Amino acid sequence: MTLYEQIKQLLPGDIEVDATEFTLLMYEQFQSDTLLYENIKKIYSLFLIEKNSTAVAKEYSDFMKYLKRCDVHLYRKFRFKIIEIYLNNKGIHTFHKHPPYNQGAPNILPDINYEILEPVLLLGERWRNVVRD
Repeated sequence: MTLYEQIKQLLPGDIEVDATEFTLLMYEQFQSDTLLYENIKKIYSLFLIEKNSTAVAKEYSDFMKYLKRCDVHLYRKFRFKIIEIYLNNKGIHTFHKHPPYNQGAPNILPDINYEILEPVLLLGERWRNVVRD
């Protein structure tokens, strides 16, 4: 199984909600980040050697667990990069008036009154920032 096929298992797409899968074009965008791509490819090769076969690595999560064990920072960069590329793709933006988990729900968008938020905006930025301890 190739690295591209592993990534496609994470982002397979969904016809019901009109979301595209992780395409070859997206994979080429991932490859354009040469340093990250080369590091991931190197660890993926080690992963396949450890699994002793390309056919054994069937689940995407197996590779992700292996990558996280090898280098947690690289794992985070990889995960962020492929999600960023995926979400910046025009094919996955599917906006509906109904929530995706309950297509029979009543239309929720027209009932929202955004004017009630105006006083919060007028208070200024310091009232919108949350301080965490």
